[in-house]
Amino acid sequence: MIHLSLIFCFMAVFLREPIAASLGVAPLEPLHAALATLAGFAVLVLVVDLRVRMFARIVDATGTWAAVYAAENTVRQGRLAAVALHVFNTTVLGWVEAVRTLTGDVILLDELVMIAPLIVTWAAGWWSLEPVERRVREAALIRSLDHGRPIHPPVTRWGFVLTNVRYHVLLLLIPMCLLLGWAETVERLAPRYLGIQAGSGWAIPLQLAGVVILFALMPMGLRLVWDTVPIGPGKLRESLTELCRRCGVRVGDLLLWRTHGLMLNGAVIGLFWPLRYILLTDALLETLPPEQVRAVAAHEVGHVRRRHLIWLGVTMVTTLMSLSLIAAIVQVPLAASGGVFASPLVEAAFAIAIILVAMTVMGFVSRRFEWQADAFAVVALSRVELEGGQSRSSPVVTPEAAATMQAALSAVAAASGLPLRKFTWRHGSIWTRQRKLAGLVGRPVSRLPIDREVSWLKLTISLVALVVVASVAGLYGLLQLAAFVAGPQP
Repeated sequence: MIHLSLIFCFMAVFLREPIAASLGVAPLEPLHAALATLAGFAVLVLVVDLRVRMFARIVDATGTWAAVYAAENTVRQGRLAAVALHVFNTTVLGWVEAVRTLTGDVILLDELVMIAPLIVTWAAGWWSLEPVERRVREAALIRSLDHGRPIHPPVTRWGFVLTNVRYHVLLLLIPMCLLLGWAETVERLAPRYLGIQAGSGWAIPLQLAGVVILFALMPMGLRLVWDTVPIGPGKLRESLTELCRRCGVRVGDLLLWRTHGLMLNGAVIGLFWPLRYILLTDALLETLPPEQVRAVAAHEVGHVRRRHLIWLGVTMVTTLMSLSLIAAIVQVPLAASGGVFASPLVEAAFAIAIILVAMTVMGFVSRRFEWQADAFAVVALSRVELEGGQSRSSPVVTPEAAATMQAALSAVAAASGLPLRKFTWRHGSIWTRQRKLAGLVGRPVSRLPIDREVSWLKLTISLVALVVVASVAGLYGLLQLAAFVAGPQP
């Protein structure tokens, strides 16, 4: 949800003009707009902090988990309120104009200043929540000692805030800022130094080349942002390396993601070897038994083996292009008819609708990729024991493999405080994933239903992409032909 919120907040900056023009609201003077914007965020920070403090006192007095959940929900609601406030400030109050009066339209600097109050407000929410989370960690300390788990040094309040900002915010903020900065750089400097005008035929390949380079190098940056180190030599690393080799997946390294024991998760970053890494958090390695760690790692390997990251990118680009094409076909005649349909607000509404539909499609595809990665993991874990302590791949999904993956999902959900039936945009619910895993038991590994479903999904995406590319190329050709015909005759 945080990632969607960031995307929406950047959209608000670019849609402010049509929305403000349609509402007929004049922006405030720059100084007044800045003061009103900062005052609104300050009030929101104060309200969230007071409510969290109230629930912290209830936790101290009663020890009830309901107060812990209420504090977490307060911070979550504060983040959503901050998004709404940011949109109001940019589209109505004139926050964008106030910032650019101070900084000028410097590449990337003005956008960073615009988004800064939102990020600071989110960070303040985590600052308020930290005492409640610390009480929970202290309450679990004895249980960790009883189970012989490693004990991490106490995390400072600043450390707690920084960890959440690095994981939840910087993951998307850094690539978005880099892409935006590159786009602005090409738009402003390419005409001066390369003679390439914005919107020309050479500008688009230049933009795409920058996007490809940025995404290729992004894993190296995320390694630093997320505080990672290589997993040391030993049985665990040998086991995970063998898993990757057996599944035909090459990775640049297997990384320990140091979160001070705050997060139990795994991830894969990077599209291509050698800039592709599998990350496992310290809490995951310390909490889960080796077989469940292998299950989480196999899930991440499944994303690589099935090329889910690439297909998600193709899905996003195809969806945005197809929706934009449809919107243009519908919007142009409406705008030509005049009246309310010619309003800039209609243009803004189309843009918002495109993003919302695209996010819905991305969620639909992403959840099925998660189910396929789960299925890949249980196939990798399904083994048949042979004489002499050897084993081989099982032709069907074994109950033990499905149970291991289900247990790993339960452990991740419990560590994250996520109810099993809680629906999330990218992953769905843990309960649904566990139910689908149970349905795989006994099925041939070469004929799993989710593999067929994803194959049809990829075929559909490919066909839509071909139609969109052909349509755009055809329209471009017609426009060029019309311009030639309408041009001056000798």
